[in-house]
Amino acid sequence: MLIELFHIPTLMLCFFTGSAIVATFVTAMWVKERHRLDLLSWSAAFWIGSIGIFFLAFRNVAPAWFSIGLGNLFAVASPGLFLVGLRAFDGRRPHAWLALPAPMIWGVLYFGVPAFTNDINARIVLVSVMVSVLSVVIAHTGWKGRLAEASMARHAVIWFFASHALVYLSRIPLAYYRPLKETDSFSPAGWFGYYTFELYVHALFAGMAIFVLVRERVERAYRAASESDPLTGILNRRAFLARSQVSMAAGGGALVLVDLDHFKRINDSYGHPAGDAALSTFCRWVELELSPQMIFGRIGGEEFALWLPRHSEEQVAGWCEKLRSKISMGRVETDRGSFGFTVSMGACADLLAEGSMELAMGVADHALYMSKRSGRDRVTVIRAADGVDRAAEALGALTATPPQSALSGVAAVRLV
Repeated sequence: MLIELFHIPTLMLCFFTGSAIVATFVTAMWVKERHRLDLLSWSAAFWIGSIGIFFLAFRNVAPAWFSIGLGNLFAVASPGLFLVGLRAFDGRRPHAWLALPAPMIWGVLYFGVPAFTNDINARIVLVSVMVSVLSVVIAHTGWKGRLAEASMARHAVIWFFASHALVYLSRIPLAYYRPLKETDSFSPAGWFGYYTFELYVHALFAGMAIFVLVRERVERAYRAASESDPLTGILNRRAFLARSQVSMAAGGGALVLVDLDHFKRINDSYGHPAGDAALSTFCRWVELELSPQMIFGRIGGEEFALWLPRHSEEQVAGWCEKLRSKISMGRVETDRGSFGFTVSMGACADLLAEGSMELAMGVADHALYMSKRSGRDRVTVIRAADGVDRAAEALGALTATPPQSALSGVAAVRLV
């Protein structure tokens, strides 16, 4: 019969072995990063859970208070510790006390209430309720953290713990309609073996989920480090161009280059730390104006780039002028005094989805140069269709005509 495949003592010994192996690897991970409370909690969860299962495997061999009493006490403490670890993993307060209610309730009832101690069905109902509640809380905690860090492993944890809660809740009606009896054979009824097997699978899955969650976070951290500028925290040149290319292919837009005016003077007058502060402050100001779809990156020393998806020429000019005006009114506070600065901006607008990022960079660079030749602290926008030739013509006109000091805001030479 199928039930013969689910010999409970054998399953529990296999369960203990698998959990102990997982606990060993998680502990090894924690030893390398001892500041990680999540790994410490998960390590404790698997060690305590494996010890509890080991005790339970010796039912009818060891005294009942040792096997059933302490075994279940350790076993129900394990999911609480897993919850504490998940909260720490998500950057929330771990609240170690969350691991205490389940084993305390079990200990009080088993060691203090004889009627409960001698009723296997009451014990099954209590354990089922506690494990189901903790599994639901774990699934909910994982669900809350998905917005900040979505991953396939996280979604798998959510659905597996939610389904585990449903499975354990289904034990309650069985305990009433097909009640078990205390026996010496440790094979009380066919359905109990199936649930023991499910618990074994769940424990192994939880261990694998931990490894995948940690690995995915490490991969994201390395990816973020490789794509970000170390000083400002925004995208570096390579990452900006890659993401902008994808966004352009999805529907076109506009490329904007921004350069801090007279940046060398800031370094010379206030020192290089002040220059770094100016760059970082500038990035924070720009980030306040970004919509979720916009892309912002640093492509040179004091040169930055913005990608504005699906923006027309007029929209680009208005948005850039608003940003330029706000930056010109800002102040940077340093140990050597406060100062302000301005920016010059050049944009290549109306880029089509099939456009070239190299052409866009060339046109935007011409537009930026025109803003600087026109007196700085201004915006120049050139349509992509006009291309480099029109930009060169406009630049020649600027060279022949001295810049007008009255010009401000959007540059007078705005090719359309």
